[in-house]
Amino acid sequence: MEGPIPHQAAGDALHISIATAYACDYLPTWNCRHIANAEIQKTVGMVVKRCGFELPTICTPEELMKEQAHSRNIAPLQPVEPRMDMPAAN
Repeated sequence: MEGPIPHQAAGDALHISIATAYACDYLPTWNCRHIANAEIQKTVGMVVKRCGFELPTICTPEELMKEQAHSRNIAPLQPVEPRMDMPAAN
């Protein structure tokens, strides 16, 4: 039986399963092919719900940072340029 995630992406399915089983609120990922994909999330969400679980909010880390900043009414973090006068980390 073919599920919402292709067999060759079993690791992605495991990633979603673990976050779901541990009742994570968020699953931040840069994997937009099989995880942070709206169409796949819709189907995976139905499967997860049928099994009695709730799918975490799946988004990119960038989206998560914006959401958390918005909910706390603070400005989102901005990238920081490295300082040249700092010693390199070992």
